[in-house]
Amino acid sequence: MNILGNKIKKIRKEMGLTQSELAGDKISRSQLSLIENGYTNPSLSTLEYIASKLNKPYSYFLDDNEDTNDKYIILIDEIESLFLSSLYEDVVDKAMRVITYFNSENFTDPQLLGKTHALLGLSYFKLQDERAYKTLKCALSYFIAQNTGISEYLIKVSNCIATICYNNKQFEEMEQTLLTVDSLILDINLDNIKYKIDVMYNISLSLFSQDKISQAEEVIYRALHYAKEYSVFHNFGELNMLLSLCYKSHKKYIDAINSINKSIEYFSLIGDEAYIHRCYINLGILLRYEAKYEKALYYLNKSMNYFRNSQYTLKYNNCLAEIIKTTFLLNKERIDMEQLRHVIDLNQDDKKNFSELLIILGIIYLRRGNIDKALEVLKESECYFEPSVDAEFKPYLYYSLSIAFSMLGQIDDAIKYLLKHSENINLFTEPIKYFVNNIQ
Repeated sequence: MNILGNKIKKIRKEMGLTQSELAGDKISRSQLSLIENGYTNPSLSTLEYIASKLNKPYSYFLDDNEDTNDKYIILIDEIESLFLSSLYEDVVDKAMRVITYFNSENFTDPQLLGKTHALLGLSYFKLQDERAYKTLKCALSYFIAQNTGISEYLIKVSNCIATICYNNKQFEEMEQTLLTVDSLILDINLDNIKYKIDVMYNISLSLFSQDKISQAEEVIYRALHYAKEYSVFHNFGELNMLLSLCYKSHKKYIDAINSINKSIEYFSLIGDEAYIHRCYINLGILLRYEAKYEKALYYLNKSMNYFRNSQYTLKYNNCLAEIIKTTFLLNKERIDMEQLRHVIDLNQDDKKNFSELLIILGIIYLRRGNIDKALEVLKESECYFEPSVDAEFKPYLYYSLSIAFSMLGQIDDAIKYLLKHSENINLFTEPIKYFVNNIQ
């Protein structure tokens, strides 16, 4: 039966309209003929146009369709077409009206409801609309209720939820959501292995962000094992980048360098220059940890030149900060005070870089004999340190504060910071001794 087409034809004739008159300049007469005779279904926008010309709501023509889901599929296909064309504002407009229609019809199919909310939520995400999170979570609940395994839209939804949680530092929520999605991937095969690796990468990222480093490593190892088993090197570069950070947290710097080099090799094969130079920043930092300062500066400068005129402003600012820190460790005399202040200003939103650059500024004041200014800057830097941040410059901070208080005759404070320094001594002890000799 052709209920939709017959309805259109019946009302058109009741109104005394020809096909050409109804079609107007929006659609062709031949297209209208195909719709009326059941050879094709109209898009949502076409149906809305026809309905307005016939003085009916578009839902009137969808009621009593012979296949209950056909009328809904027509609506969702139109929304998906708009989404694939990146017309996100149009998706929002139509999806919200369709969801209202679904509610009025008491429609309960979790698959189609999930897809509709997914398209709406993903469009909100693209538009950076705060409604994205709630809508995506709603879509996810429908997909879970459907309980038919993994799908492309389920993964897109979970990836966006993960991104929102990560940006908002809701790492535990991120982990729990992804573990739920992971539980839906029952049988791993070539059809779903990329989805599995996607989810595992995001799980490991959520664990790493909660300082569950060993657990994150375990998930990464399993993901890399699956990639090797199925010869699908999906997210191989990203996984090795994260594994490198795990090794770095355990002070396994050689292993970290090896992992980041694997990432560079992968991104070179696929031609992703942005990720290659992101890896160069990490490699430069790791080489600095190994006291290979000249080599570190080589990679950091390459990244700086790449990001200089790009959209990645934060990466460029980070490069400048890492170059300053590495140059300081290599040769303190090469630090330009004006440039240092400029880079500090650029990195005010990055607590780690900001605090470590302030330490360098405080040390320079200390070396120039400006004790009060040095103490002010060093104490400010101490306020920005968090327990989980890299301790690379903490020994410098505490030893410098100890020296500053000692020079002011405040011996109790000098001893307090000297003890803190002894608790934070690491592989940077030798440069500190060099620094102390220069102060004295």
